Order: sequence, then C-alpha cells, then structure tokens
Amino acid sequence: MEAISEAMVEETWIEISQLPPEEARTQVEGVWERQPELMQFLMELTEELSQGASELAFYIFFVVVRIFEKAYGERLQEVMAEEILESFEANQDFLERLATVNERFLERLPDKTLGEQPHVLRYVVEALMEAETQEDPMELSEQEFGFLFLVLKTVIDSLQKTLAGGRRPG
Repeated sequence: MEAISEAMVEETWIEISQLPPEEARTQVEGVWERQPELMQFLMELTEELSQGASELAFYIFFVVVRIFEKAYGERLQEVMAEEILESFEANQDFLERLATVNERFLERLPDKTLGEQPHVLRYVVEALMEAETQEDPMELSEQEFGFLFLVLKTVIDSLQKTLAGGRRPG
C-alpha cells in the first residue's frame, strides 16, 4: 500500500488548525467513537506528563487519525488493544536498538526503516519540535519528547495495521 503523501499530511493539519473550537470538539468526539482503544491508550500513557505535553500529544494524535481517515476512508478500521500493544512493544525494541547505532549509520537509514508512513511520522517529529519554537513555547524535556515520539509512532503503526491486509485474521 502506498504511503500517505506529504501534500495530504500538510493539507490535513492546516485544515485542522483552522477549525472553529466547536467543530474541533465535535470532530474529536467522532475520533473517540471511531477509535476508543487508541484514545484510551493515549490517555493512559500521557496522564503522568505535564499538562502541556499531554495536550500536545492529543492534538497531534487527532491530526494523525484525521490524516489516516482522509487518506483511507472506509478501509481504516477500529484499532484493537492487541494491535496497539504489539506496535508499542515493537517500537520500544526498535528505539532501544537505535540508541546503540552510530550517527553516520542513522543518516543512511532509508525512510522505510522508520515505518510505512514517513510523511506522517515527519509531521509528528516536526510538530513536537515546533512546540518549542512557537510564540508560546512549550519546553519538552528530552524524555517527554522521546516518550511522545514512541507513543505517536505507535498510533501511526497501529492505524497502518488496520488497513486492508494489515490485520491478521482471528
């Protein structure tokens, strides 16, 4: 399956950034109904973070889910807890292995190494980095940044698994 285009990612986050507050609330409620397990995962894993980091995680999560919904529509299914756990554990292992790799090797890694949705993942990284440079900057600690990256990459990978052919039968 082809990756979501950079144009689709940009179009979606711009569209969401311009939503009136009431419409944004309505759309968030819709995501809650369509992806309750994924929303629960995010809530549980971000409850110990600072309020700013938690709010940022929910905003990026909402954008990511909407990107997938716009790109794949009906093919996107509800994410199940088992898929989330499987993705989370795989990402933890990957990041632990990545921590031991030297920088020159990292620069040569193909985009595919980081997942099937490089443009969505790039949006997540840029949104996390941008939070520190806005007019009202939010200081994310290195640990918060890394943890939010892990959680949001898990969201991306879990959504990807629900697409046709990605979910195992049974």
